[in-house]
Amino acid sequence: MWANFLRAAEFRGLKLGSRARAVQNYINERRQSPIQIAIARQQTGEYGTSRAIWLKPLLEKGEVLDTNTIRALFGFMTDFQFIGTAGVTVGLSGMSKPRLGMMASLDHTMHYYPLPPDFDITRPLLHIMEAAAVDVPSGRGTVRGLLYTDTGYLVATTEQEGVVRASFGKGQRPTTEAKRLQGKL
Repeated sequence: MWANFLRAAEFRGLKLGSRARAVQNYINERRQSPIQIAIARQQTGEYGTSRAIWLKPLLEKGEVLDTNTIRALFGFMTDFQFIGTAGVTVGLSGMSKPRLGMMASLDHTMHYYPLPPDFDITRPLLHIMEAAAVDVPSGRGTVRGLLYTDTGYLVATTEQEGVVRASFGKGQRPTTEAKRLQGKL
């Protein structure tokens, strides 16, 4: 998808500058990742509050994992694009105005459910994520999620709080933050 975006931008003569490098870096990262990611469905509404992605680990042929290792893998896999759901919810991206300035996870909580008897870690898992709260002036967001097998069996619930900051430019802040800090800068 992102490679197609770059090709289309080049074909149209759009100058993306450093943004093209950021997209290319993301493409390279995804190609080297031990996890495959695919968008499950598009958001609803202009920005939407939820996203769904398919996650699939790339294991060595014949590799067998015990239950605790599978749960650790769930934690690693569900961290992809999780707090980013908060940014997307309020319309922040590398191309938006204001641009997405920073994202970072502060915590990631999971609750596990028993694995189904026919569980196969080589099959894709569906992570449905929803932004529960996003506050751009304070730069914080909370996202919750549900992790399902490809047959619809719930294997974990997830929650993440993180930093979600917009880049407003030098000396600029969102109106409510500027008012709160008036005279304190």
